[in-house]
Amino acid sequence: MNKRPVAVILAALVAAGLLVPLAWTQWSRFARDQEDRDTLVRFTTLSETAFEAGDPAKALVALNRVRGSRFFSAALMNRLSRYRVHILAWDPEEMASTNAREVLLDIELTEESFPGDRATTLAARGHLELTSRAMEKARSLYEEALAAEPDNGPAHLGLALLYRSEGDDIALSVRHLRALLEIRPTAVKYRELLGSIYLSKNDMDSAIAELEASLKVRDGPRTRANLGRALLSKGRFEEAARHLTRATRMEPDDLESWADLGQAHLLLDNYHDAESALRTALDIRPTPAVQMRLATLLNVQKRYYEAFGILRELAAANDREPVVRLEMAIALKGLGKPRDAAAICRELLSLAEPDDETLSMIFKQLKQRASALLGSLESHQGESP
Repeated sequence: MNKRPVAVILAALVAAGLLVPLAWTQWSRFARDQEDRDTLVRFTTLSETAFEAGDPAKALVALNRVRGSRFFSAALMNRLSRYRVHILAWDPEEMASTNAREVLLDIELTEESFPGDRATTLAARGHLELTSRAMEKARSLYEEALAAEPDNGPAHLGLALLYRSEGDDIALSVRHLRALLEIRPTAVKYRELLGSIYLSKNDMDSAIAELEASLKVRDGPRTRANLGRALLSKGRFEEAARHLTRATRMEPDDLESWADLGQAHLLLDNYHDAESALRTALDIRPTPAVQMRLATLLNVQKRYYEAFGILRELAAANDREPVVRLEMAIALKGLGKPRDAAAICRELLSLAEPDDETLSMIFKQLKQRASALLGSLESHQGESP
């Protein structure tokens, strides 16, 4: 038998035994790499499509899905920075809770790689200055952003927040929010913000209109609570109670919603529900304002001893607070102490009115109540034992 062909066959078999696994490994690696590249391209395309559609949050999620890829490049890392900047530029509150150095790095990378985003990066820098209370620097950056791009939403948002924080420029704040809503007409959070600004300047009709418009787009506890507060100020107590009840169910730990709900029920003469709401608010956090409302409710129910205990505690912290003093006089009258009650009323009537227009109006109402109470006390001379 010729041994040479056998040796050749054996050598071929050995070579095949070595080469086939190696080829299989190479092919598998090639297939995995190709699949990885295809996945990267798919999610990269998805992220860019989302970003161009105005949804940087979706773009960020899509690109983060392939961040662990071996083929994830520095250019794609810059895209992540770009998406984060655009998200935070529309949400200054979230930016304020994010590491400022990381935000600044994202801004710098975006400025370097995407110069067309200059207006948004300027607005983002303005947000950082606003967070640091550098108002003039923030204002300058926002105005520079609007000069570069008049319809830049983040810059309008920044100026709205800046003017709102300064207090005296509410009209300018409203103007920039209006401009912002023209850019994003379905953005509920900015309409809610506009409603809260109207609420803060006591323009309740405008606040109600904006907040009701917000509810038509999306329900939310803040919208319900602010709408309830505005309706309460307009004397629409039943509507206020309905919205505030909904707000407390959606956000059970919100003290202000419970306190306002208690006030609404008090004004509706629903004393049991009012007390329940106010005591829930006190369980969340005992504040003087809520304690004052509860004392008022107890006085209305002629539970003077309980009211006096709360009022005495409040007076110990601030014995010159006129509202506390008036409710103290009412409680003292109920407890059979007319002379002490009358002395408080005379003291209140001797006080000078504050310069602030809103406070002055409230103070006049308080004086009218004190005068009426004093008149009823003087018509019943003597003090019971």
